[in-house]
Amino acid sequence: MFRRLPVYLLLDVSESMIGQPLASLEEGVRLMVRSLMRNPYALETLYLGVITFARKAETAVPLTELASFSPPALSARPGTALGAALRLCRDSISREVVTTTPERKGDFKPLVFVMTDGEPTDEWRDAADALRNTSPRPAVVSVGCGDEADFDVLRELSGGDAVNVKDLTAESMQTLFSWVSASLEVSSKAVGAGADPGVSLDKVPQGKGISLVKKDDPAPPKARARLFFHVNCIDTGKKYLTVYLATGNDKEYAPSEAHPLPDDFYRDGEAPAGTAAGVSLKGCSKCPFCGAGRLFFCKNCKKVYCWNGSSNFYCPGCNRNYEVVVLSVFDINRSLGWSAGYTPLFSSSLLPIALWVPLSCKLNWRTCIAPCDRMPWPGLASPDPKESERMSRRLPVYLLLDVSESMIGPPLQSVEEGVRLMLRSLLKNPFALETVHVSVITFASRAETALPLTELSAAGLPPLSVRPGTALGAALRLCKDAIARDVVRTTPERKGDYRPLVFVLTDGEPTDEWRSAAAALRGMHPRPAITALGCGEEAEFGCLTEVADAAVGLEEVSREGMERLFSWVSASVAVSSRQLDASGGDQSWIVNLEKAPLQDGLRLVKYGDAPPRCARPRIFIHGVCRNTGRRYLIVYRADPFSRHYVASGTHPLPADFLKDGAAPGAPADGSLLVGSAPCPFCGNDGMVYCHVCQSSYCWDTDDPSETYTCTGCRRTFTLSSDGSFNVPGSQGWSEAVSLSRQVELGDGTPPTLCQAIGRESADGQASESEKASFPESFGGFR
Repeated sequence: MFRRLPVYLLLDVSESMIGQPLASLEEGVRLMVRSLMRNPYALETLYLGVITFARKAETAVPLTELASFSPPALSARPGTALGAALRLCRDSISREVVTTTPERKGDFKPLVFVMTDGEPTDEWRDAADALRNTSPRPAVVSVGCGDEADFDVLRELSGGDAVNVKDLTAESMQTLFSWVSASLEVSSKAVGAGADPGVSLDKVPQGKGISLVKKDDPAPPKARARLFFHVNCIDTGKKYLTVYLATGNDKEYAPSEAHPLPDDFYRDGEAPAGTAAGVSLKGCSKCPFCGAGRLFFCKNCKKVYCWNGSSNFYCPGCNRNYEVVVLSVFDINRSLGWSAGYTPLFSSSLLPIALWVPLSCKLNWRTCIAPCDRMPWPGLASPDPKESERMSRRLPVYLLLDVSESMIGPPLQSVEEGVRLMLRSLLKNPFALETVHVSVITFASRAETALPLTELSAAGLPPLSVRPGTALGAALRLCKDAIARDVVRTTPERKGDYRPLVFVLTDGEPTDEWRSAAAALRGMHPRPAITALGCGEEAEFGCLTEVADAAVGLEEVSREGMERLFSWVSASVAVSSRQLDASGGDQSWIVNLEKAPLQDGLRLVKYGDAPPRCARPRIFIHGVCRNTGRRYLIVYRADPFSRHYVASGTHPLPADFLKDGAAPGAPADGSLLVGSAPCPFCGNDGMVYCHVCQSSYCWDTDDPSETYTCTGCRRTFTLSSDGSFNVPGSQGWSEAVSLSRQVELGDGTPPTLCQAIGRESADGQASESEKASFPESFGGFR
């Protein structure tokens, strides 16, 4: 069997990395990949995975063969959750790395590179121990970037030496990733000869801003070099990060730079922030949005705003007008971009009034003096208009992907693989590489931006996870907002981006109001060209043809089907990128069947010609494992010869499946459900439904007891096989189910009732009539 060399990069994307450091990190990863692609040993064995961490950890790229690897776009977030990254890495290794068995050899020992510029903001030691105890046990290389990295943590994490990158310049990162690339090439050659991989830290190129911190050496001193404040632009309402650098005195900080924060910066919530007090802030950087040269802190709403110097001001945070005064002492809310212990000087006589306070003055714990307006501004400058005119016009492509629970299992995996296939294909096209920018929006009970609009060379699909519901309307509204924010419009002075292309992929019908959202999206300027992709026999083409300019149907939701579908999407985008100059970006249809013909299994569906939907071929029921308490999804498929539904499989649900709440589901008649599939957690082959707490739990059909203690309500019931009850259904399906009874399936097989019903008995014993109604297995799944 082919053995792989798994390599995981754990990258710190906390806000202290914003700006040039994060750009240098992105470029370093690209340099490493380009170098490895030229090595035949690496191409043959190397698989790369990327995990980013800030407030929480995310899989930016799952373990992927080197030839198909696309470096992800990195975006700063609050916090430095190293522990969460280590736990996610351990789970990824357990899931993705093939272990050795008596019958075959598994993958080689994984290599894990951890790169961070600060100290953790969560508990990490237990996670590090768990990672070290993973089988196969990975080799961990710790890299500390900048003079704020905690090398005591990094050496404990790696169990030995750590690599120290003195600064986060492009040159230092290039040197670092050149060494990482060389180390991986050596490891890939070693595994090619049958040896275990490893990384020799003795080969670290010391003396070029990089050094080795030995296990027993004193840790380099940590400098509290920076403070970070989140500021609101008073004109635009947008947020930016202003950075202060220590001047040599640990209580004095000078302004360094200001960076706009991404619109989704707080998508994971705010990291817990502390306060900075007893410090002197000497001047400030200009607002990157409106150019205001001073800052204000409102003591009432605790927010910081840019300010133009007026003596009276209206605070948009608390909706009040204030006179600008100087207070003797106050605490400033700070970000968690820095994390080492800091003991501020506090006064016992804080003034109780809530007034605007200018932060652009020299601040200490006793007094505030006049602002320093002579500080240089090293912040972000507005783009040169002539340079803007030379900007290349982009072709924005938005993918709206249905991640409702009906997509669970192979369908969702096929979508992920299809999108990655599309990106790999477009990367080979010079026209697409020059113009295409890609964004991904997922929707279930609500819509989320999985990938903001990103240039094709940096685009990567994050892992997809199922949720309840199919909120198509929310996805269309989010797409409209994204286009309004992202796409550059044409003005009399210059041409804007090309007309956006929107692809909507779904396998069911919407569970929210979508018509007004579709009308709003179609009414935009520039108007996007919308193509709907309907998957499977449950797709609602009546809706899709109303939403889109054209609809394409996929008959079978399989890996091969999705590959054909996304191959066609890739060809359509490539054709559009080639024809932009000729059409001026105003093409009215994305579907070009001459240049991008539909493959087998795909069909064009025109408005008014929507095929009839299959009448509810599936029912989804949520089960709970009695032993672990974890949820799973039971799928029932319609029997073609009767009105019954036969159990076809179960799928574990993610732990955060209900993070957005449960979508309301219509009830299913229990008498129509037939058969069972084992619980994916404990293997119990039956299920019991409690009519009191209205939950379904797995159940061992070999249990001879005629009573059952409900896990949810803790009551004891006698078991009944009565099928005249309704099971709360999930919203993966939406049509009402017929309550008609059938006594046998179409092939003559008597139905096996899928549920045992708990009915409370006063004496704890079942009546004779109830006992007579029990099937041999007490009404459980068989």
